[in-house]
Amino acid sequence: MIFGVGGIVNRALGFLLLPLYLTEIRTREYGVLNLMMIVLQMVNLVLALGLGNALMRSYYDFEESERPLITATAFFFLLILCLVVLTPMFFLAPQWAALVLQDRSGRFVPHFQLLFVIAFFQILKLIPDAVLRIKMESIRYTSTVTVAFLLQLLTIIYFVKIEQIGIYGILIGTLVGSVGETLGLFYWMRYDLKWGFHWAELKRMLGFGSPLIFGRLSAMSLQSIDRFLLQIFATTPNAGQREIGLYGMANNVSGAITMLVTTPFGAVWPSMQVSVMKDPDAPEYYARILTYVLYIASVLALGAACVTGDIFRYFGSYVESASVVPMLAMAAVLDAASQVLSVGINIKRKTFVNPMIYISAALVNILLNLYFIPHHGMRGAAFTTVVGFVVLCFLRGYVSHAYLPVPYEWKRLIHLFLISIGLYWASTFIVTGRTVVDFMLHTLVALSLPLCLWLTGFHDEKEERKLREYWARFRHQPEAVDSERSSEPKASSE
Repeated sequence: MIFGVGGIVNRALGFLLLPLYLTEIRTREYGVLNLMMIVLQMVNLVLALGLGNALMRSYYDFEESERPLITATAFFFLLILCLVVLTPMFFLAPQWAALVLQDRSGRFVPHFQLLFVIAFFQILKLIPDAVLRIKMESIRYTSTVTVAFLLQLLTIIYFVKIEQIGIYGILIGTLVGSVGETLGLFYWMRYDLKWGFHWAELKRMLGFGSPLIFGRLSAMSLQSIDRFLLQIFATTPNAGQREIGLYGMANNVSGAITMLVTTPFGAVWPSMQVSVMKDPDAPEYYARILTYVLYIASVLALGAACVTGDIFRYFGSYVESASVVPMLAMAAVLDAASQVLSVGINIKRKTFVNPMIYISAALVNILLNLYFIPHHGMRGAAFTTVVGFVVLCFLRGYVSHAYLPVPYEWKRLIHLFLISIGLYWASTFIVTGRTVVDFMLHTLVALSLPLCLWLTGFHDEKEERKLREYWARFRHQPEAVDSERSSEPKASSE
């Protein structure tokens, strides 16, 4: 769970910096930043070769005295690979700027050079990250990540707000945070390295980790390929990058669902599903987990859909982004659901199907994007993102059900969906012309989802009983404590 907190810290940056981006970063610049960050993620994913996961798999195959050699093997291989690949990429930054951004002026060449330096540190940190996870050094890990996060946050605020250097300041802050996190993690694992190289185990680790790339690239393309297509089909590069900036800001808002639900849940779900898999009521447990995850995610999604337009109007920028937030919020809810729907695949150790599922969903997404983006721009991209996650959930649920049937509560889930859609639709009629008043009223509508669900009979008898018990305890807790004290036997005078 603590490692999950570390994941939330890493994802929280963009959301916390939202007011800064809205006031200091122009739309086109934010689009450029989005494209560059996708390149960074792709470079990190490909060059890492899945060695972080492979090290976790190989670590316990060796005696304790041999493990530092295995760790050093993965580290030195990544170090050499990064130097060999990223060095020429650094000097080919003009070509990268022209390819990704259609930039012939050279304005963004320094940005790409900085990007590849960031990639160097982010890839190398995967080894100490894996070691600390293996050794369950959760406090050291999370404290290091948190300090690096704060350092990155303050650096970005300084260079963007004070120095006024735009997205270059964001990249400088990202580099500072990445260097700080990498050095901090290496400090904690400094005794877990040993000079040497284990060629045989390196081959096994590469054989284990490399196939993971394809599934992860497919998952990434499901969420990111639409940005490049928005630029390809735009009338001019500037217009495309502006629309990408608007679309990226909407994704940033919907990312709150990922940050608060999907990431922390993903950190604990693997152990949760295994811990009860032998219980006779495990299928019912899995079914209720899906309902509760979607319940929480829907509350956040409704809030994002209802109030984002008011926030953007208050800051006077990125107002067009609000039109696609509802669809992207729905996609984020489906992303959270897909984790639960794969329980049968995980329990039965059939994870080899996951890359095929992701590739299938990504192909559907790409094909739909090729049609919808030229005609509808970012709204078409948002729609196809939702469809892609619907396909992902369907395939995961269908395949998983074949391995482990789970009686999911479809009637309740449809009930939740209809009430959420109804409240969002109702909120669109609340327009007073005063942004702050609209924000407050829309917030009340979003917060009314739990009450509306309760009034419309969403909860079953077991949940109703539990809710009444909790409410009774909350209301009468002081009286209950006094009652317990008065009922205690008094000490005998003897």
